[in-house]
Amino acid sequence: MIVVRQSVADDIPDLQDVEVDAGQRFRDIGLDAIANDHPPDASDLLKHIHGKTAWTGELASVVVGYALASVVDGEGHLDQVSVRKAAAGQGIGFVLMDEVCRWAVRRGYEALTLTTFRDVAWNGPYYARLGFRELAADRCGPQLAAIRRRERLVGVEVAPRMAMRLLLEHWVTPGPSSSTK
Repeated sequence: MIVVRQSVADDIPDLQDVEVDAGQRFRDIGLDAIANDHPPDASDLLKHIHGKTAWTGELASVVVGYALASVVDGEGHLDQVSVRKAAAGQGIGFVLMDEVCRWAVRRGYEALTLTTFRDVAWNGPYYARLGFRELAADRCGPQLAAIRRRERLVGVEVAPRMAMRLLLEHWVTPGPSSSTK
């Protein structure tokens, strides 16, 4: 069973390792620049941990994924969700994202945004199946637009990217999250 819990400082090396491992999936589709990217800095992860916007996913007490969230333009924002390559396809990313959606709903946000690769199967098409819709550039708020500019500047846009938005009134999951400690 997938267990999702708030991340703690001791998780930081595991979260960084998950990020490096998860990035290897991009090598399989020719996006080596993403696969070679560095994991998040410990200080950035610590900010999320202290802000209670970092969640760790475990299978059999082994860290296999994590998610980070923030507030962008007055809405929830999924900064990152990563799952170890060997654990992909087991619903771990969905459970982590569900936790982020629940966090956003508890905080009273109307929507959750994210930025992602448009054509990578486990990115844009996956989020579209979950109800996220692409946001045209002129529909992005100033902070989301700044995230997109920053992605271009640091070289993340090695394949077409987009911003997406999910209206949380459409996010329906049964009862309280049974996977969360």
